[in-house]
Amino acid sequence: RAQSLVLSRLLGPAVIGQYALITAALLLATQISALGFPIAYLYYSQHEPEQARIYQTNCVWAGLGLGLVGGTVIALLVAWRGSYFGRVPWYACVALGAYVVFMIQTGVARNTLLRQVKARQLSAMTISSTVGSFVLVALFALVGWLTVGTALICFAVLQMIRMAVGWACIRTEVEFSIRPSRPIISKLG
Repeated sequence: RAQSLVLSRLLGPAVIGQYALITAALLLATQISALGFPIAYLYYSQHEPEQARIYQTNCVWAGLGLGLVGGTVIALLVAWRGSYFGRVPWYACVALGAYVVFMIQTGVARNTLLRQVKARQLSAMTISSTVGSFVLVALFALVGWLTVGTALICFAVLQMIRMAVGWACIRTEVEFSIRPSRPIISKLG
């Protein structure tokens, strides 16, 4: 990806190695935290389209809870295991925790758009997040603030932009009046 190429050039080998290790752990933690909910939502909403909004809303609530737990765990792990991950500033650990929530909610938005075959909106999610993150990396580099901590913030902002654009596209389709249901959440999980 463009951001990784730019970062590897600007940060140098030692710092990009630390960044790669942390982002790999973060991506793994995110996948574990999601427990397959966004994919299950896509599967069940395709097979039972009349229940799609119920599955979607339950996936949003479950993803929020799972993301908060998973995000907290990875943020604390990176903060406390400095001997493994290297020193990471507190604000970057907060960004790591937020990333997990953003990623799971992005999965819900993406899968809603996939279900409806809205290719333009899916492209907008990807392009806007890539451009936004690239601009942020460039700004940090120009002012001399590009470190592993700010690079991790850029990584989280990339996902936040993707989530915001995705949710702007599906905002009229989410019914928050639907209350989470334990049987539906169990079915999705």
